[in-house]
Amino acid sequence: MAGIASSVGRVGKNYRPDVITVQRLINGSLPKGIVRLAEDGMIGPKTLAAIVAFQRQNVPALSAAPSGTITPGDLTWQRLNVAIRSDADDSEKHGMGVDIPMAKAWPAKFTFDQFIRFSEPLEGGSSVDHMFMVQDKQVATGFGLTFTGSGALAEAQRLPWFFKAGHERAGQRCSPTEVETDFNAVLGRPDLAAPGNLPAWRQLTSCRVSRQTLLDAARRKIVFNLNTVRLRRDAGAVGDFDNFPVDAQLCIASLTWAVGPNFGLVSHFKDFCAACRIHDFALAGQKCFFVSQVNTLPQRQMHQRTMMHNAELVEGGQGDFDTLYWPTRLHRDIVPIL
Repeated sequence: MAGIASSVGRVGKNYRPDVITVQRLINGSLPKGIVRLAEDGMIGPKTLAAIVAFQRQNVPALSAAPSGTITPGDLTWQRLNVAIRSDADDSEKHGMGVDIPMAKAWPAKFTFDQFIRFSEPLEGGSSVDHMFMVQDKQVATGFGLTFTGSGALAEAQRLPWFFKAGHERAGQRCSPTEVETDFNAVLGRPDLAAPGNLPAWRQLTSCRVSRQTLLDAARRKIVFNLNTVRLRRDAGAVGDFDNFPVDAQLCIASLTWAVGPNFGLVSHFKDFCAACRIHDFALAGQKCFFVSQVNTLPQRQMHQRTMMHNAELVEGGQGDFDTLYWPTRLHRDIVPIL
């Protein structure tokens, strides 16, 4: 499974590789006996009808009024990726001549708790239980969960929100309309989209979400991100992710969390992906940098380089492939010259 670089469908940009990816994923979600789409990269009436049908059947927020459009990371894209059938036979594996592993419920050697222990200090946890705007003018909440794409509001409304303490309806469940009010209030204050303004967002908004809800949403997101990375077979592929040392897997998870699961299509991460494909984790450690150095990105970059350093040593026989060594930085054994 590859990612898509831009929108596909009725009002999409419809780049040919993206359309082929969507056609393949739709074909992979269909039960046996149903006629498949031609994977030709063309947006014709059959492909548009298939996107609309998929949204009606699989995306509750769009079931009544399908948009006919898919954007990277939106609800339709997420549902499309988890809809891939695990019983596809060899003739249905995208014609690549290889046995492509299907999506996994938990796709990494590190645990979700280990991921949260790494990510929470960088992104904020239950203390960020409200909506705010990040600097790229997107609405977000705790753990770095960002509502993006054409279905951004619908993503936010899927979470159970409750009125904050001190509100006249404190503790009561917020309606979708009330969630939208907060969402629009945040969008209306781009001047607050800067580090250190969380107290201002807290005062501006009324809806709050629980830590467990944030954790559940974070788990869904990282599972989606890692399955996207594991299954892609394009220029942004990292290679045999399932057999990487655990530290390398966590580094890749960090990149997906910071810049999205399609990071490998960004020019300055292509060398990182190429190094991973040949298990050159020393080089990958040099290439997993961020062009931007705002907020906690320098800390994240430092941790990622520690992870890849550890992966390099494990690959060289100085550790266990199934053990996470981060935050410890492994020391290279010195072998005496006889």
